[in-house]
Amino acid sequence: MNRRSMLAAGVAVVGLCFAAAVVRSDDAPKDSASGHGEMTPEQHKEMEMWMKLSSPGAEHERMMKHVGTWNCEVKVWHGPGEPEVSPGKSVMTSILSGRYVEEKFTGNAMGGPFEGRGIFGYDNGLKKYVATWIDTMSTKIMTYEGEYDEGSKALTMRSTVIAPDGSKLHFRGVTTDVSDDKMVFEMYRSGPDGEEAKELEITYTRA
Repeated sequence: MNRRSMLAAGVAVVGLCFAAAVVRSDDAPKDSASGHGEMTPEQHKEMEMWMKLSSPGAEHERMMKHVGTWNCEVKVWHGPGEPEVSPGKSVMTSILSGRYVEEKFTGNAMGGPFEGRGIFGYDNGLKKYVATWIDTMSTKIMTYEGEYDEGSKALTMRSTVIAPDGSKLHFRGVTTDVSDDKMVFEMYRSGPDGEEAKELEITYTRA
């Protein structure tokens, strides 16, 4: 982390702590000499809980295995029949001291250039993997959450979005770790009728 990032992080932490102190200043006991509030045992306990929830763990370490540059083969199904196949590239970076992985994806879609951005993490409070995704084919911010299965080495995440006609579309994304240098992402979509269809498959090979 460079000095600018460290300074920004320090300012953010100080700001949050200051805001918490202001909100709770009326409830905290006063030091007779300084007049400043001191943390109560309950506040100490709450602080410890927040520190635990904010610390990266084993789930975050697992995500870090995806950090790197990947060559991609993208298959898109527009309906029955053979998929459209095109190349792509993904660069995954660890951000915010190992708490999240940021993906920058470039490729082609519908005959033109395609670009997407994803943020992937693990919520210690929810005990679920979480993600957001944006790309050049939409103005929506898609949000996902799900769980990782050690047996199948697969992370399954789900999302629901509102289609242009107002109906709900449900997405199920499955990322399977084939090896340290290969993984496969599959996306399935189901509409109001509940029928699920595979519409995307990306094979990632480490560059």
